[in-house]
Amino acid sequence: MINGMTVMLYVKNVNRAVNFWTSIGFDEIFRVSLGTSESVAFSNPEFGNVMLQVYEEYYIKEANPEVPTNNPNLLFSVEDIELAYEAIAKETKRISDIFEVGEEFSFSFYDFDGNQFAVRGPKIEHGLRQSDIESYFKNLSNAKLINARDVEFLPDASLIFFGNVTSAVSRKMAEELAQFHGNLNYVDTQNSKISSDLKIIMQKYSIVDDIALIRRNQDGTFKEYTTVNEVLGVHPTEEAKI
Repeated sequence: MINGMTVMLYVKNVNRAVNFWTSIGFDEIFRVSLGTSESVAFSNPEFGNVMLQVYEEYYIKEANPEVPTNNPNLLFSVEDIELAYEAIAKETKRISDIFEVGEEFSFSFYDFDGNQFAVRGPKIEHGLRQSDIESYFKNLSNAKLINARDVEFLPDASLIFFGNVTSAVSRKMAEELAQFHGNLNYVDTQNSKISSDLKIIMQKYSIVDDIALIRRNQDGTFKEYTTVNEVLGVHPTEEAKI
């Protein structure tokens, strides 16, 4: 359920915080507009997939007054905010409502010792049925789920599907890929906006709209397929060099 972690830091001045953290080796990943405020996320190769994200104190106090701003908080990333909420709500009654933060949704909860945590992630698109979700992952049952960072270490001529269950295009491609019986790897792009590893890989392979099917070689060449039929028929085409 949880597939990423962010340390949230509350500051009086975001721009001053940006100057500080970038000066000591952190890279700015993205910015999120929050009305009159903004939030900035950073990564550092030494910390793997853990991110640091700064928020202005006044925004947090207005958006969620229960959040203490005198200490950093842990933020967990999930693929489906509503499924995560349902699961955690069964274990604790000290849980907030789901609220919107920029392009995503979030909620907070307390453990039995009074420690507060936050969770963020997307909502599954309206109208997506449980049966759609089950069919999607059933169609990909022959695929190996890998992390974005593992893409660079796959064997020669590896086939990789980048997709997520919230996309109708992705679900259609997964249905067609059920006919593929070769070595298939799957990278879930549900958290493409917050995963630094995923953002780097998607940029390197020119992946847009979070959906792609590529065959990658160890020498740096790769081929992106526009349809699954190309893979099933294995049509030879030019490869690009990156």
